Amino acid sequence: MKITLRHIFDIDLEGFWKMFFEPEYARRLHEEGLGFKKCTEVELVREPSGAIQRKIRVDPKFDMPAPVAKILGERFYYLESGRFDPSQKRYRYTLTPSVLSDKVTISGVIWAEPRGPSSVERIVEIEAHVKVFGLGSVLEGFIEKENRAGFQRAATF
Repeated sequence: MKITLRHIFDIDLEGFWKMFFEPEYARRLHEEGLGFKKCTEVELVREPSGAIQRKIRVDPKFDMPAPVAKILGERFYYLESGRFDPSQKRYRYTLTPSVLSDKVTISGVIWAEPRGPSSVERIVEIEAHVKVFGLGSVLEGFIEKENRAGFQRAATF
């Protein structure tokens, strides 16, 4: 599964990236905006080159189909590990789930393009593959649905 999502933000490019890497914003976005149980910054490293490495642990709260809920369980979380490349102005990340990490791969790229003096379009490309016999397409559909809804809610937070 591969999807591309686009959303407009009323902020300039520099402000967008400043907001994106602000730990309190990330916490509030996930907990208040997305309704997740918890979001914890594990690592945030700003390199002299302008590159930024970030790891956050997210304990989501999902309305899941029964087969997905049975697989993921009550204590499901994921670790987002990403790196911002200042020369390309792109954040590349992977999500590692707490269960089925050997069967589920999720990765993405986020960037923003100016759409005026104080507006940007955030573009997100997400790719997910699930190798679980009989449930791969159900899980991929769930991942797609949650990402579409989550990034839409984040755009209005």
